[in-house]
Amino acid sequence: MLEKKDKRFHTEDLCDLGAHCIGNAIKTLNKGLRHNMRERYLSHVTLENTAKSSLLADLDVEKDFEVEIQNFQKSRFKQIELYGEECLGSRNIDLTDAPGTYVLVDALDGSDLYEREIHNWCSAAIFFTPKNPIGKRIRAAIVGIPDETIYIASDIENSEVMVTRRNKDDIQNLRGMSEVNQLSNASICFYGQKVGNLLSTLKSPIWESLLNTSATKKKQLVPRIYNLAGIPMLMKLIDKPSTHGSGIDVVIDLVGQHAHDVVPGAFIAKKAGATMLNLNGAEITFEKLEESMLKPNTDAHKLKYVIASTKELAEETIDWLKKVA
Repeated sequence: MLEKKDKRFHTEDLCDLGAHCIGNAIKTLNKGLRHNMRERYLSHVTLENTAKSSLLADLDVEKDFEVEIQNFQKSRFKQIELYGEECLGSRNIDLTDAPGTYVLVDALDGSDLYEREIHNWCSAAIFFTPKNPIGKRIRAAIVGIPDETIYIASDIENSEVMVTRRNKDDIQNLRGMSEVNQLSNASICFYGQKVGNLLSTLKSPIWESLLNTSATKKKQLVPRIYNLAGIPMLMKLIDKPSTHGSGIDVVIDLVGQHAHDVVPGAFIAKKAGATMLNLNGAEITFEKLEESMLKPNTDAHKLKYVIASTKELAEETIDWLKKVA
């Protein structure tokens, strides 16, 4: 077997490639719900390598993603190896010091929401070059949401998050983040769609403590709790729809998520200025995100975190968790 060539790609080219592939995935998934692909896309299949049930939509769009990479711009990027969420399985994947550039893809993140037409799903990808210097191994992250808004962040120094909205070609700016800095006023999100995750998170006494605090401070808003989280909520956290209305203020995960479920969104959120801490209160750096990418399906590299729109809110959330632990 020939050794994989260590071909280098410009970051701007990876951003263009990712935006093209993610845009194609979102359009395909939306079209699948509207037309005669619905019955196929919403059919369930059990994967042999994971023994889990997936939608055919997951598998089809992941395969399409790989084909698009192979064919984009006359196959310039055919050496990029794709690791899709549906095909990771239980293989012992270790990309430490691996040559070349790779892409980790979750072509349909939130398939249970997709089939129920609850529009909190997304398509996400992150490109990384393991042999790059530490802190420069993640090259670009791209996330697309159902309304065809695409978010792009890269390793280019001092670059801002780029946004294209509803299939427009022009690059726009994020609409900004909330300035809420107290947990008692915050909109709080966590993943609670599966019973195990729901119960594990609800066992934290933080909720009763917050309720008591809110009750004693009559002029403060009661915090709002949403058991939808993940990458789509991270995009809502950094891209508040209105300067006057409320947004998403903090996203937490006390159980742990694999790289494909959090790193693309976390990388973009950090680039936008959000604060990401582990449950001990230490910053989750770009280097830490990179580490989880090198062994993407290893439970030991799962991330537990607090991501908030302000540093004060992130730190207060950690203080509450520590206080009641």
